[in-house]
Amino acid sequence: MQKTKHVFRALAWGMVTMGVIMGAVFPLFVMLFGVAESTAFSLTFIMATLVAGLVVGVLNFALASKIVRPRLVRLSQGMRNVSQAMDQATFSGDWSACDLSIAGG
Repeated sequence: MQKTKHVFRALAWGMVTMGVIMGAVFPLFVMLFGVAESTAFSLTFIMATLVAGLVVGVLNFALASKIVRPRLVRLSQGMRNVSQAMDQATFSGDWSACDLSIAGG
């Protein structure tokens, strides 16, 4: 797995790639259910399955971004606040801002 600073960009590429791969494999799959080879491998059907896979990948990414990204932003801000409070406490010697009861925990 590639390490990256751009987690959501990597997630988007992964989801879209998976969607396109599923779209590419789908014509083979439908032949198991009796769809004629001429239909399954027609340009129109292959393009439709690839576009459908791409759309599903994009929608999955949008859904993950809407659900996960705001929580990560909140977590990141909270961690930044804790770090700043600890830096200030280390500098000043006043650790009252680092009291768990003040933080609402």
